[in-house]
Amino acid sequence: MFAPPAIYPIAALSFKEAKTMPECPHEYVVRTPENEAAYVALFNLIVAEGVHEKWGRSRYQYWYPGDGWKYWRMTNDIRQSRVLNRARAGNPTNNSEK
Repeated sequence: MFAPPAIYPIAALSFKEAKTMPECPHEYVVRTPENEAAYVALFNLIVAEGVHEKWGRSRYQYWYPGDGWKYWRMTNDIRQSRVLNRARAGNPTNNSEK
């Protein structure tokens, strides 16, 4: 059986610019029935391959697939997850120095 590259779920998702936090530029995707498979696949990649980093007072798990972005989830429970985020990797306005 052919296994698609790890980047597959990202290409299948449509990220939108987040406007509520201009000081921390990032993008997000909302979970929908249409993107369910890709959303769950990306969530699981973040869980399996992500690294934990501090941001502000919180710790998040970030996945760096090598495409210039870092991806993270807002919850540990896939059943409750509704949004996945991404930001440019190495962007000083949204790294662990916050």
